[in-house]
Amino acid sequence: MAAGQFLRDFRRAYQLKKTAEHRKRVLQRKQKIKETTDKVPFCDFSNDRSLGKETLYARLVRYYQKHGEGALKRYYSKVELQKLCRAVDVPVAAKDNKSILVRRLVGVLREDGSRFTCSYYLDRLKAVIPPEVPDGRIILRIQR
Repeated sequence: MAAGQFLRDFRRAYQLKKTAEHRKRVLQRKQKIKETTDKVPFCDFSNDRSLGKETLYARLVRYYQKHGEGALKRYYSKVELQKLCRAVDVPVAAKDNKSILVRRLVGVLREDGSRFTCSYYLDRLKAVIPPEVPDGRIILRIQR
């Protein structure tokens, strides 16, 4: 009798543990999806025409405040982080890894009243497609 009760208790505890682990994984998955959807797409930076790109800067600050440094490191590439750092006038070296770039960027994002002072770094190297394509070829011109 005692062995049967022990087995029932063990199975119930194991099932509770298993459902708790599953619930934790589901919540982590939801958090990742939320971070991905909240991310400020980098293509929006080149399309924003406001002075100093203030609207996107504010969105980036809110994204950092909501999700932290880890999200910036996960969802932005090294090149994008370098451009963002240059846009806020932070010195960048080619050997800097993403962690260093994020730390420097976060130092500026925490300051009040700061914005993209050198926003032309965010507009550089965008492809321009001419309105007419001769001979069916696509020609891309790079602006600097």
